[in-house]
Order: sequence, then structure tokens, then C-alpha cells
Amino acid sequence: MRDKSSYIAKILVERWWALAVIAALLVFVVSLALGREQSVWFDEGYSIMLAHESYGEILSLTGVDAHPPGYYFLLKAWGDTFGWSELALRSLSALFAAGAVGLLAVLIRKLFSREVALLALPVIALAPFWLRYGYEIRMYSLAGLVGVAASLVLFYAVQERTNKLLWVTYGALVALGMYVLYMTLALWVAHFAWLLWTRRKNLFKQPWVGAYVLSLVLFVPYLPTFIHQLTHSALPGVGSEINLNAVGNVVSMLTLYIPDWQLGKWSALLIFVYIGIIIAVWAKVRGTLSPKVKKSLQYASFLALGPLVFYVVYGLAASKPYFIVRYVAHVAPLLYALVAVVLAYGALKLAGRARAAVVLVVAVVFVVGVVNVAQAGNFVLERNQHPTGAEVRRDVDCSDTTVVADGAYEYIDNFYYYDGCDLRFYSTTHIDYNGGYAWLANHDDKRVLEPSDVISKNIDVVYYPKQDGRPDFVPSAKYHLVSSQEYGSIKLDKYSLSAE
Repeated sequence: MRDKSSYIAKILVERWWALAVIAALLVFVVSLALGREQSVWFDEGYSIMLAHESYGEILSLTGVDAHPPGYYFLLKAWGDTFGWSELALRSLSALFAAGAVGLLAVLIRKLFSREVALLALPVIALAPFWLRYGYEIRMYSLAGLVGVAASLVLFYAVQERTNKLLWVTYGALVALGMYVLYMTLALWVAHFAWLLWTRRKNLFKQPWVGAYVLSLVLFVPYLPTFIHQLTHSALPGVGSEINLNAVGNVVSMLTLYIPDWQLGKWSALLIFVYIGIIIAVWAKVRGTLSPKVKKSLQYASFLALGPLVFYVVYGLAASKPYFIVRYVAHVAPLLYALVAVVLAYGALKLAGRARAAVVLVVAVVFVVGVVNVAQAGNFVLERNQHPTGAEVRRDVDCSDTTVVADGAYEYIDNFYYYDGCDLRFYSTTHIDYNGGYAWLANHDDKRVLEPSDVISKNIDVVYYPKQDGRPDFVPSAKYHLVSSQEYGSIKLDKYSLSAE
């Protein structure tokens, strides 16, 4: 029996790449499955809204927002090719997420061994936080893919330091990351810090210096826009300080996908046990690791922890709170990879009950995390809201009806589902051409300034209830309330024109 088990283990190790492909496919399928019943929410609606515009208009709209245009260009090309259904749009993000996990498996294999890569697969493939952003119609999974690819190329380039093509590729990936998500800068700083730490001799003769110069040159055309965005920030005021609460929130979201303010005593205990096991495993195995493995772990640590250090340092210098937990989404695969490698060495070095305990706790944590992602769905942490636009739309008959979203946010949050309907938004002031509402500034015909602006047989009001439970917009006295229905965080009030 032992010989048979050894033979199977040997085959699995030799075919690790096949299992890595299966793991990537699993990420693609699970991400789409988790996103299948989730309504498009504001950020996703904004992505789709921009992607429907021309490439030139996308450049203009992103120029006054907080993000670069790269992802929106790709989303537009994807939607024009494969259609604009939720499945099609989410599949693009899922494809990027799967690709990142596949390349991450290769990186772990190159840094360590096939055995470690094989044992790390379950952790990086079933990572709850990454699966959550594997279906969101935003740029985070693409940024994660670019970050992992650049980390892999950098490893190859350092090994073959005279290979100019590898350094050119690395420089191009750094520039591409900045065109996709500015927050990739956190990873590039971590790369730079590692290179400076390990390869600072004859600094200006190092090929990696030229790679960064190339990346800067490639980004120069967009640099004026980037500077404008920094000095005229369009970021919403939902950021928080980098403090112990923020760090704890990152840990709880990465492990169990539970925000810190929802963390119960048993969930907190499970996280503490999980972290304790990681620390205990590391203490147990670190003395048995070869210098080569320790050197590889140093690189993995820079990749995983360097961006977090960047956020802390930047937060100390920032003039106002800026941090949102999703800003770690694009580096989450590298964080999971570091944990996966430590646990893999624990599985290789430990035996008997110790190994079984590690496997059991890790399995429980990741099962709970994935289940929580499935239950939470597109829950918006910053607004404490759960979008249900798709569910609301099923109860709206657009014939002889004007649908009024109770504000600019609600309009973008719901507009995807009202193609062909008379959808408008209520705002007593003109929308500025700035930030995520800039598109609406060019569509003032969609704005309802006062109740008398709406003339229709029926009016449906879609809104997130205020403190008094009512919307800001209420139709004129000519209309009477027919029904009021709640759909999770969203309410729908139906009005009909009263008989004369």
C-alpha cells in the first residue's frame, strides 16, 4: 500500500503542471459560479457604462476619474466581441483570475520545487478574497495577473541578467500595470526594494535600472493625466486610516471573508488558530530549510508583504484617509502564495497528527471563506449595502413607465438592467464632470430636477432608503403610491397616475 501511495505521489509531482492547469480552470469556474447570482453594483455599472463609449470618450472620462483606462479598453473590446451579458463580462475577470493562479503556480515551482507547488495549489486556487474579485467587473483581477506575470518575469530576468528581452518585457509589464491600476505601484515599489536589497552593487550598471527607465518612458504619455488626478483627486470619501483595525480587517477578509465589524468570537478564534498554526509551522521548519529556499522565501516575502508596507508608509504621509480593503485585491495572490509555501513545507516536514491538524484547520478556514463569499456576494462594505438590482428589475414593467433612480449613485448602480427603459436620476443640482459621475454630466437629459419633470402613466422609484426610510424623490400629487417593496438593501416604490 505504501509503495502504491508513493507511486501515485510521484506521478502527481511529475504531472504538477497538469494539476496547475486544473487549479486555474477551477478558479475560472468557481469565480463565475460565485458571481452568477450577483447583481451588478455601482463600480461594475460604471465599468460597463464606460466600456459602451468610444475609446476616445473612455480616455476623456477616465482622465477626470481615479483610475487609468487600460481595463476599460479591454472590457470594451471583450464586450463588443462576446456580448454584454453578465456572464460574458464576468468571464473576462474570471479568465484573468485563473491566469494569475496558473502563473503563480509556475512562480512557486521556479522558486521552490514541484512538491511545494503541488501542495500550494489548494491554497492559491481556493483563496476566498481572490475568488471574490475573480468575478467582479473591475480591473483588480487583471492587475493581479499583470503583477504575478511581472514577478515571474523578474525572477527569470535576474537569473539570466544579460537577457535584454526579459528586462524589456518586465519594464513593459510595469508600465502596463500602471495603465490598468495605479495601486500596482505598491508591488513595483516592493520589486524595487528587493532589487535594491539584493542587487545594489554597481547600481547604475544594473539592467533592472534600465527596465524601470523603460517603464517610465512608456508611461510618460499618460503622466500629465496621472499628475492631474493626483492633484485633483476624484476618489470618494470612503477611505480609512492604516491602523490596527485596518490590518485586522485585511486579515479577516483574506482568511474568512468577514469584515472586522462582523467578526464573531468563534470566527476570531478560528483566525487566531490559523495564524498560530502558520507561525508554529514556520518556527518548526525554518531551521531545516536550505539557503536556496530561504533566498526564495525572501523574494516571496518582499512580493507579499512589501505592498502592505508601502500602504502603511503612504498612509502616514497622506493628507487624508485613503485605504480601502479592496486595494489589496491585486496583491492577494502573492499573499496567499507566501502562506501556501509555508504550509506546504509544513506538510512536507511534519508527520502524523501535526500534519493532520494543519490540513484540517487550513481546510476549515478556506471552506468557511468560500462559503462566506458565496453568501456575501457583492456586499458593498463601505456603504453597508447589498445590491439587488437584477431582482428589482424583474418586477418592473417598463411600458408606460418612467423609472427614477433616487440619485446619481442609484442610477449607475442600476442602469445596466434598464436598457430600452426610460431610466432617469433625481438630482437638484447639475452633475460635475468629475469622478465616477462624469458620464452623467454629459447626459443632463437623464436628470430629474423636480417631480413635475416626469410625465408618465407610471413612475417607479428605485432607492436605498435614507434614515427615515424614504427616498429623496417623491412624484407630484398627481400620482398615488401603489406598492412599496424591499429587495435586500434596495426599495422599489410604484406610483400610478391618479384619475382626474
